[in-house]
Amino acid sequence: MKSILRSIFGIIIFLLLLPLLIGCLLIFLMVQLLPFPFRNAKYKKSCFYRDYGLKYSSNYYCSDWYDTYNAIRANDLPIRCAPRYDDQGKLFWMNFIYDGKLFVTITLEFMYDRDNETFFITDVNDSDEEINISICQYSEELLSEWNAEAGEENRCREIVFGVTDSNFVSKNDLPIAKDTPDFFFYDPKNIAASLEKFIAEH
Repeated sequence: MKSILRSIFGIIIFLLLLPLLIGCLLIFLMVQLLPFPFRNAKYKKSCFYRDYGLKYSSNYYCSDWYDTYNAIRANDLPIRCAPRYDDQGKLFWMNFIYDGKLFVTITLEFMYDRDNETFFITDVNDSDEEINISICQYSEELLSEWNAEAGEENRCREIVFGVTDSNFVSKNDLPIAKDTPDFFFYDPKNIAASLEKFIAEH
């Protein structure tokens, strides 16, 4: 008898929650699908689509490098755009080169270690364990990987990370970060003007 009552109670709870679950699903679909026509229309007007002709993908449209690429091409800035392709030949990233410097926009978070007087990032090793890597080590590894894969004309001698305030765990670290040559702070709402400043400073 108790098991029957529990089953009935479970069915009642499920029926009561069903409208909520359906509502959440509809909201999720609306949030995902409603912006698509507007994003797709904007995407097809972009320099990136004109140059590469690739079908709309949120992996492109929502990436940091997509907006940077469009700003460079639309304003004819003297920054070379260097696409990266995976093993299947699919474009998955875009790096930027100016005067021997590799300009990389990233979404990583940096932490400042005051004992070692350097910035660190948290990464994952081959065993899926979180490890802290200094910005010096990270830059060397990234640059070495890039130069090993890039052609002669795209090889670089140093890396500059394009960052915003949100790339830093503590706001107290921002004054130090803004004095660190590894970082270039840019305005994501006005990338062209930021890149012009980058060119002037480098």
